[in-house]
Amino acid sequence: MKIQLTILWTRIGDATPHLHKRVLVTEVPIGRHDFAAAQATQAELDAVVSLPWSSSCGSCAVRLNDLRDSLTEEMVVNVAVPLARVKMEAAAMERAKQEEAHRAERRANLEEWLDLDDDPVVIPWGADSKRVGKVRSERHPSYSRDVMHHALSDKALGWLEGHDDLQKRIEGRLESLNSLAEDRVRVKLDAADDERDEKRAEQEARDAAKQAIDAQRAEEIKAWAETCGSARLTEQLRQGGDGWPLYLHERMAADLPHCELDNDGEHGDVVINPTKDQLAIARQIAARAIELELYADEQEAFEHIEIVRIEFEEDDMHDPATLVYVTFDGYRPGSEVFETKTIRFCCASGD
Repeated sequence: MKIQLTILWTRIGDATPHLHKRVLVTEVPIGRHDFAAAQATQAELDAVVSLPWSSSCGSCAVRLNDLRDSLTEEMVVNVAVPLARVKMEAAAMERAKQEEAHRAERRANLEEWLDLDDDPVVIPWGADSKRVGKVRSERHPSYSRDVMHHALSDKALGWLEGHDDLQKRIEGRLESLNSLAEDRVRVKLDAADDERDEKRAEQEARDAAKQAIDAQRAEEIKAWAETCGSARLTEQLRQGGDGWPLYLHERMAADLPHCELDNDGEHGDVVINPTKDQLAIARQIAARAIELELYADEQEAFEHIEIVRIEFEEDDMHDPATLVYVTFDGYRPGSEVFETKTIRFCCASGD
């Protein structure tokens, strides 16, 4: 630790106060030291080292007034060292007094907190900090336990020394908080287990429902293929395939001939003045939807039918053109286990 004694003094007749200065610096414990560089004698350094230095007080300044000219610097040091000792001892006593008052306030805050119900939402400053205050919000469930651990640690025993009752209360509160924390953890773990089990059950239910739907779809595709399907579809099923999407296209062709999936082109405006032929196609689709038991009557079927213009760009399938189609978004290739598809029927050009 570096220690430094600064001596400032004024001689009789000086016009400027504390014009003279002497600084004595050394390290404690003293190792190798260049006394010539420090401009101090061994006796002076011994006198400086003998002062009551502490980790909180590593420097001290002494001011002397009206010294005689006959006093040498060595004599000035001899005068200053006792005064420095008195000053440092007084400062040490004041620090000790303040520290004890601080400790007492920490203990009072902690006792006030211990008087609250178990697991309070606030804890006192000073239970684990050098600062002293009333309360601090608890940030997480284990924080109160951390405070108690710090309060019982070797570092904090200085302010609990001689207060066995308070220390026992802390130990009791710590045991209570540990129990509460374990209960909290147990409740959270149980809730997490319940949530996980619930999600697993929901997923298993969804998986089971999907498997049931897939099985029913497979049965319907197989049954239809045996009576209405092509040899190609039958062979796919025989070799373990699911027959999709060949089944969809064959079923569409059987249920609503000349239709196609509405899966390309840019839909334009709905035709507000359709032709007689376009209306006839729409009625035929509605009638067929009723025959297939997709809808109960024409009104319900017509809610899913539109006559629209669809614009196509040039590609391998189409020349660039705008055509009028009757679209039907309620087609289902089987029972309700199948999703509905949008299909369309070409009527004429959109010109």
